Amino acid sequence: MYRAVFAKGVSMCVSKWLVSIILAAACCVSCSPIDEARALDGEWVWKSLNGAGFADPASAWAEIDGGRLTIHLDGKVIFVFTFTLDSLATPKAMDLVDVTDNHEPRRLLAIYDLKGDVLRICLAGGEHEPRPREFTSDRTTGRAVMTLTRKSASARYKNSAH
Repeated sequence: MYRAVFAKGVSMCVSKWLVSIILAAACCVSCSPIDEARALDGEWVWKSLNGAGFADPASAWAEIDGGRLTIHLDGKVIFVFTFTLDSLATPKAMDLVDVTDNHEPRRLLAIYDLKGDVLRICLAGGEHEPRPREFTSDRTTGRAVMTLTRKSASARYKNSAH
């Protein structure tokens, strides 16, 4: 009798342990950096740009596609960045490399937050500035906070000439 109770208890513990591992693995897969990068893909319009002395550019928009961020202003490409994400960092981290044709390649550290169709990115003020720890702008260091909203499907179709 004791053997049957012991075997049943061990079997239940092993089953619970396996379920826990499967659930943990499923959670890690669902929040992988690849999935997070895909969630950023699309066209984005500026909601605000604070810091570094910039005004809010009404004619600016951004396109994110496969780890590449392209910033457009007045119908022209003004910046192109490649980026990698660390979605497990707190706050989530983004490393950008400026690969714009007429620029020296430079690396910028940033943090980001994606909630639904709103993307916030806080960029360090320069190549040698540390990664921001919070979403605040600072004119003395040049740290800037961009808030972008995803274009709707109808707006994307209407503005596909960009």
